[in-house]
Amino acid sequence: LICSGTSMRWCLVPVFLSLALGAPDFAEEAKKASEKAWEHAKEVKKSSKDAAKIAEEVKAAGKGAKKALNKAKELDAKMTALFESTREATVQAATQAAMAYYEEVKKAGAQAAAEAASPAVQIAAKKAEETRVAEAASEAAKPYREAQLRDRKLAADYQLQAQAMNAQGNQLQVEGASLAPIADSYQKAGSVEEANQMIRKAHLLVDQGLKLKRQAKKIHQNAVELNSALPQYAIAEQAASLHAAAMAAEPTLPTNAPPY
Repeated sequence: LICSGTSMRWCLVPVFLSLALGAPDFAEEAKKASEKAWEHAKEVKKSSKDAAKIAEEVKAAGKGAKKALNKAKELDAKMTALFESTREATVQAATQAAMAYYEEVKKAGAQAAAEAASPAVQIAAKKAEETRVAEAASEAAKPYREAQLRDRKLAADYQLQAQAMNAQGNQLQVEGASLAPIADSYQKAGSVEEANQMIRKAHLLVDQGLKLKRQAKKIHQNAVELNSALPQYAIAEQAASLHAAAMAAEPTLPTNAPPY
C-alpha cells in the first residue's frame, strides 16, 4: 500500500485497525528487554567486584608465600652458619677423644708387656704352658692307649683259653688212647660188643680232643695277631701326643737362618 498527499490519513487507518485488533506491543517488549539488560549489568558489576576481591586475596597470598620463602631462606642461612661454626669444633673434639683412647691403649699395652716380662710371670706362664701341653698330649693319646690295653688283655685271654682248650684236647686224646687196651681185652675175651663200644668211645674222645686242639690253635692265632698289632697302637699314640702338644704350645718364630 503506497500512500501520499491527501490520501495519507486513509493509509494509516489499516495500521490503527491492526493495532486495535491485537498486533504485538513493541513498547512492552522494549521495556522488558531494557529491564533484562539492567539486571545483566548488575550481575556483571557484582562479578567484577568478586573478581577484584579474589585478585586481592591472591595478591595477599602471594605476599604471604614470598614472606614465608624469605623466612625459610633466612633460617637456612642461620643453620648453615651454625653448622659451619660447630663442625670444626666437633672434628677437633673427636680427634682429641681418639688420640686420648689411643694413648690409653698404648699405656695398657706397655703395662701388660712390662708385667709379662717379669720373671714371676714368665715362670707361671711356662708352668701353665707345660701343664696345658701335657694335658693335651695325654688326652690325644688316651684312645690309642685304651685300645692298646684292651687288645693286650684280649690277646692274653685268648692265649689262656687256647692253652686250656689244647690241654683239654690232649687229655681227651690220652683218655681215648687208654681205652684201646681195654677194647683189646674185651676182644680177646670174646666180648665183641663191649670191645666195639670201647673202640667207639675211644675214637669219640680222640676226635673231641682233636677238635678242641684245632679251636685252641685258631684262638692262639687270634692272640698272636692282636699282639703283633700292639706296636701300631704305640706309634699312633706317640704321633697323636706330639701333634696335640705342638698345637697346645705357644707359637715361636724360628731363630736359625734359612738354608737359602
